[in-house]
Amino acid sequence: MMKSQYNFYVVKDNKIIADMHEIGVWVESFHILSPNISREKLKTKNRPGILLANSQQEERYVDIVMQIEADSTKQFDEKKHHIYDIFFSDELFIIIRDLVPDRQIEVMQEEYYDISNLTPEDGELSLRLTMPNPYLEANSIKEISTLDASVPVIVQSTGTAPTPPTFTVTLNGPTEFLDIIGDEDYMRIGSPSQVDETPFQKKETIKSLKGSFVEWTSALFTPDGGVKTGEFGLASQDYIATSYGTGNAWHGPALAQSVGSAEDDYLVRAYFNVGSNNGARTRAEVYLLDEAGLIIGKLAAVVRRASGEVDIEINIRNGSDSHFFVSDKWNYKEFFGYIDIQKEGNVFTAAAAQQGFNENGELYTRNKKTYLFNDLNNQYQKPLAAVGMHIGSYGSHPFPTQSRIRRIDVQRIKDQPNGIEYIGQAGDVFRFDHGQEAIYKNDELFMRKDFGSRFFHLKKGDNVLVLNPANAIQEFKAEWRERYK
Repeated sequence: MMKSQYNFYVVKDNKIIADMHEIGVWVESFHILSPNISREKLKTKNRPGILLANSQQEERYVDIVMQIEADSTKQFDEKKHHIYDIFFSDELFIIIRDLVPDRQIEVMQEEYYDISNLTPEDGELSLRLTMPNPYLEANSIKEISTLDASVPVIVQSTGTAPTPPTFTVTLNGPTEFLDIIGDEDYMRIGSPSQVDETPFQKKETIKSLKGSFVEWTSALFTPDGGVKTGEFGLASQDYIATSYGTGNAWHGPALAQSVGSAEDDYLVRAYFNVGSNNGARTRAEVYLLDEAGLIIGKLAAVVRRASGEVDIEINIRNGSDSHFFVSDKWNYKEFFGYIDIQKEGNVFTAAAAQQGFNENGELYTRNKKTYLFNDLNNQYQKPLAAVGMHIGSYGSHPFPTQSRIRRIDVQRIKDQPNGIEYIGQAGDVFRFDHGQEAIYKNDELFMRKDFGSRFFHLKKGDNVLVLNPANAIQEFKAEWRERYK
């Protein structure tokens, strides 16, 4: 069978799932319909004609006609249903044509279709697919980078349509703001300091605990609802329980470590990897301790249900006065992520985030919830002086195989009159995703975009970008995918 000049293949989840020629389908025609512009028009009194208020490019359509040949009616039916399976998808999928192999079309099937029989073994189908993104795009992503931010960066886009870039900025020192200034628009995060303002580092890491038992000591506290027994160990730099001892309720090892000072305002973030299998009940907990070693709060990921679901708990307390201001059933079957709590004055803010690894093996945040508690009566104001950790099993249930504390970070929070906070320090990485209209700092959403700045597209041709402050930028990288009308 000869190959049609209109032949194409289908890509789902970054894998080619079907080449039309290879599955015995002849592509008779392949038409990408023209761009479709919707117009919002206004009429005004005593003025002839109309005024154009707004233009919006709508979705486009792809019309495909294909012929199928088979050796038997049974084979024809099998091929027919194979085609149904190829084009049906809950998610968008990609078509790449042999005619233009360096460009791709993102499509979805919306309307029903059928394959009409020309003979019992031959048929023809007409299929319309929808392009939510009305542009064709290059298969590969272009990239340009520079280590000299003092020189304007020229990004050359060779496509025929504007395209949203992604900019990545790595810092080599502290800064209170970042500017990426284009020909017509600019992007800014933070705010430059004025003459009467002093930049300062609001959060300072005083402990980052991982992969070592140096300075950890036996805990004076008793884990909530259980006993302190068993031993800790390490697995790939994570803290695990190598033995849990015994107990009628929760039982497992507990350790504590001073943070080196008593902090009135602080942030504690604990990274966990907690799940359940074989009927295990488990919990991984990080405790906040005062100068006497007494519990003033905790962060916990707990499996207590037979279904194996994970609960997220965030607690603050003062003696017997204990308040769980977060106790949620988590969105995911397992919890691989972090829980944190921040105290600044009488305001507590907390977060729980599910993490994952992208296709490049890089850690990123998949989902995040935030919480707020205002300590109006100043009930929970004891300074933080130490942290503790505990991993437990419940009663006679099987011991867990997935209950880890990956890392514990402690930061002091400082304030300075007439000060302006640095948005980042050396090594911090900011990513500006202009397509998703989102900004990330070290893969976490960053919400301090300047009110007047906006996300923008690269136009066809040369795009000149000016970076500020140049002396705070170690590396700048621009990535984009060419678009075509």
